[in-house]
Formats: sequence, C-alpha cells, structure tokens
Amino acid sequence: MPKVKRWHDRNGPRRDDVERLVEHIDTLVDAGDPRAVRDAPIVRLLNVGSMRRAGVAGLQLAHIQSDHSDGPLILAGRNGRRERQPMLISARCAEALRGLLRVRHRGLAIL
Repeated sequence: MPKVKRWHDRNGPRRDDVERLVEHIDTLVDAGDPRAVRDAPIVRLLNVGSMRRAGVAGLQLAHIQSDHSDGPLILAGRNGRRERQPMLISARCAEALRGLLRVRHRGLAIL
C-alpha cells in the first residue's frame, strides 16, 4: 500500500471572505443583535490582531487600555511568553470592544 502524506491547510480563510464576514457582523450590530455585538470584537481581534483563540478567550477587562497615548491597546498573551505584550488595536476594534462592554453592563450575559 502506498504511503499517504498528510497535509494540513493552515492558510486560514481568504481575505475577501473575512471582509464579507466583518461587514455582515457590522450590519447585525447596527440592527442591535446582541450576539453580533459579542462576535464583532472577537472576529476583529482574530483577524486584524492575528491573535489566537486562546488569547482572545483569556482577555480580561484589565487587559484593555483605551486611553493609552499611542492609541487603544490590549495586553495580549503571546505564544511562549509569560508576560502579556502590548498590542495596538484599530479604532473599529476598540469601538467593538466598547459596544460589548456596554451590552454586558446592561446585564445581558451573552458570553
């Protein structure tokens, strides 16, 4: 029997697919969908921030610094490092995080 070489596609989604996903989530956020409000910062951090899912899941409120002099940033856990590293985020990502915090503060436990 011939040997089969295993191959894993680790390229991730194509850029245009991610852009369509972000646009769709933004339209749902504008419509007031609480799940889209939850998903918007997650998708933006995974895509734009190139964070891993464990890094996004491990974020806490203390890791978000919206009033930093260089712009909004988060303290992201990076692979293989014990200390969190500061990472600048876009204004859109910061706004998505603020939207999530507003929804969570109103008592809608969606996470």
